[in-house]
Order: sequence, then structure tokens, then C-alpha cells
Amino acid sequence: MENEQRMVDNTQNGGQGRVATRQQKGFWSRLRLTEEIEGYLMILPWLIGFLLFTAGPMLTGLGLVFAHYDILSPPRWAGLANLQRLLRDDLVMVATLNTFVLTILSVLPRLVIALLLALLLNQKLRGIGLFRTIYYTPTIVPAFASVVLWILLLQKDAGAVNYGLRSIGLPALGWLTDPVTAKFAIALMTIFYFGPQMLVFLAALQGVPLQLYESAMVDGAGSLTRFWTITLPLITPAIFFNMVVLIVETLQIFTPPFLSTMGGPMNSTTTSVMYIYEQGFGSLRMGYASALSWLLFLLILLFTTLQFRLSGWVHYESN
Repeated sequence: MENEQRMVDNTQNGGQGRVATRQQKGFWSRLRLTEEIEGYLMILPWLIGFLLFTAGPMLTGLGLVFAHYDILSPPRWAGLANLQRLLRDDLVMVATLNTFVLTILSVLPRLVIALLLALLLNQKLRGIGLFRTIYYTPTIVPAFASVVLWILLLQKDAGAVNYGLRSIGLPALGWLTDPVTAKFAIALMTIFYFGPQMLVFLAALQGVPLQLYESAMVDGAGSLTRFWTITLPLITPAIFFNMVVLIVETLQIFTPPFLSTMGGPMNSTTTSVMYIYEQGFGSLRMGYASALSWLLFLLILLFTTLQFRLSGWVHYESN
């Protein structure tokens, strides 16, 4: 009898344990579901904005690739006409090459200048915050005002840059009127927007462990050796991030060439975005402009993917 009673008690206790376990699982499931719902509600404003202002326009633009649309009348089906025109248009290749050249001329100097200034501003000096603010200030100047200032500086007859060249016996250059120098002038206008990259480098430099520098100094490593063997490898993630962002940004360059040269002389500064603008809002060929926009999007996607595939030189702490 006692054994039978124990078996009954054990069965009852086991049943109660299983019930408690099921109750706990149900509680945690409800809690997880509640957290998931709250998370989706938190990102809902962003999600709605993304669908309305990013995904929606992109899908609309993809539809316009296969249509004739001049804004003034409803879109008309065009089939592959816009894509065929894109393949025959010589200015597409000209604008694409100009964009690549400006990217090459602009990205590397901006990275180098931003890194050098970050190294200087990483010193523990009195008033260093003021210097950081001063060097960041050009970034917050409106693009229109900055380009107008550069136009005045680069004028052939009365510009300060040519005045400086004449003062040392060099000939004045037609910075914005010569096809060769115009690209360098546009690149020069963009180089001084290094503020965001400088801040990223500064944050990366402050994250380098001081113990590594101390160990290297004990071993007799000089400043240059410490930079090449410690600083540079450990900030490669910041270099890679800045490089990707700058390339994507410069491939979409518009304001400096549009305001200073309008794509001239002889289309030497016509960029991809400028040509899209000209076709869409100048000639009211919205379907063709959409095809050009998707071409630029695919090129940016290709180059970004290529950079990630070739990112083996980036050193991460987990490696």
C-alpha cells in the first residue's frame, strides 16, 4: 500500500511539474511575442517612411524605365525604347567616365587630409575642442555658398588663385573654362568637405589601446614605426567605412559641377546625376532619366560590392 501511495504521489507531482513547465513556456512565449510587437511598433514610422519615400519611388522609377513620360501627360508604354536609346547615347559613357575621374581625384585626397587632421586633433592640448570645431566648420557651410566662393577664387582674370600664380611667375589658368583643369577645379571644391571623415578617424584613433604604444616605445619604436605597425592597421575599419561612403557620395556628385560649369566646357564636367537631371527636368524625358538613374544605381551597387569583396586588408579585433 505504501508503495502504491508513493507512485500516486509521484505521478501527481510529475503532472504538476509538467503543468508548471507548460505555464512557464507559455509565459515566456507571450513575453517574447509582446516584445516583438513592441519592436515592430517602434520601427513602424521608419518602415512607413521607407516604403513611401524610398521603396515606392524606386519601384515607380523602375516602371518608368519602360514608359514615355513628360510629366505633362500620363505615361505611355515604350517597351525597351529607353534602354535601346541608353545603349546608343554617347553622352552616357562621357558622363560616366567624368564621374569616375572626379571620384578618383576627390576621394583619395579627402581621406588623406581627414586622416592627417584627425592625427593632429587627437593630441591632448588645451583648447583642442576649439580647433576641432574650426576644422569641421567647412562641412556645415551650404554647398551653394561654398561653390560660389570657389567660382570667385578660380576666376581667370580676377581670381585669387590666379593672382597667386602670377605673383610667383606662373601663367594664369582657365580653371573652369579649360576641359583639362575643370575636373581638377571641381575636385578641389569637394576636397574640403572632410569633416565627417575626420570625426570617424578621430573616434577610431581614440579607440586604439594605449598599452600597444607603450609597449612599442619600450621596444624602441619611433613615431613613424608606431603609426605604420599599430595605428594604421587598427584604424583600417574606419578607413574602409570612409572610403565606401565617399565613393558612393562622389559617384552622385551634382552641385559643384552644376553651379560652376553647367557640365562644360565641352561636357568635360557633365556627371551622371547632371545628365539624369538634364534629361528628366530639362528635356522632360522622365522615362529615359529613370533608365539612367537605374544604370547609376547598378554601377554604385557593383562598386560597393567589389569593395566589400576586396576588403581582406581590413583588420578587425576579432581577427
